Amino acid sequence: MKAMDKYRALPYDSANSLAVDIWHLFNNERDLASPPSTLYRVRKLTWQHRSLLTTLGFLVAGLLFAAVMFSWLYITERSKRRLADDLALANTLELAKSYESEGKFAEAARAYQDILNINLDQGSDSVLIRQQMAKALAKADNFDAAIEEYKLVLASKQTDTKADIAERNRIRRLLIDSVVARSTQLSSESSSSKASRQRAVDLASYAVELSRTDEKRIADAMTCLSIAHYRNGDFNSAHRAIAEFLKTGARGNLFVVYLILAAAHHQLGEK
Repeated sequence: MKAMDKYRALPYDSANSLAVDIWHLFNNERDLASPPSTLYRVRKLTWQHRSLLTTLGFLVAGLLFAAVMFSWLYITERSKRRLADDLALANTLELAKSYESEGKFAEAARAYQDILNINLDQGSDSVLIRQQMAKALAKADNFDAAIEEYKLVLASKQTDTKADIAERNRIRRLLIDSVVARSTQLSSESSSSKASRQRAVDLASYAVELSRTDEKRIADAMTCLSIAHYRNGDFNSAHRAIAEFLKTGARGNLFVVYLILAAAHHQLGEK
């Protein structure tokens, strides 16, 4: 078979080479006639299908080129979009600070909300923006929205590092102030409904729970709770809230406390 191979590099180069190989065979020596090697088979297959393999090569190269181009275009477009978002964030942040300096806190809160809508990563920067928005909402007397924002900020501070603990306490105090302000706002409304007065009580109770370890805030929260109970017509609860406040020894507006206590005694006496 080697002598008849049609490829020039494979047959014997002369009759003498064939005779030598036969002599090796008879003497049980290694001969040159052997099955084709794997490399030979691959080269032969490649040569036989060279047109198809060339077409496939061009196709694969085209696909790789297209993939590289699409990746480059995507990265470029993403960079442009991020740059535009950063510019919009900077402009909106500047606008929000301008509104705050002018005392337009409702507009500032809306600007901060626009920043949160643009910045969808919700990272540490978003938490800071949410804090600023909550402050603006509180200054705009939109305490319900401020309370919800402060709750979200407080929930994001979950680590126990010294800095985060201090930050949680600061945010908790701001939350308490907003809760007390909203409860007082509801209690002071002359035309408030029963549901509004009950909400004032619920908010004041929540403020009391938040401020158990804060002497200043517990005084404000307990005073607020007693006022809310009194405005809600629950004089027994108002009396108990004041008694609990006096037991804590916290320093608050004692004039207001005793005034409510006297009014509660008076109402209970009439009943």
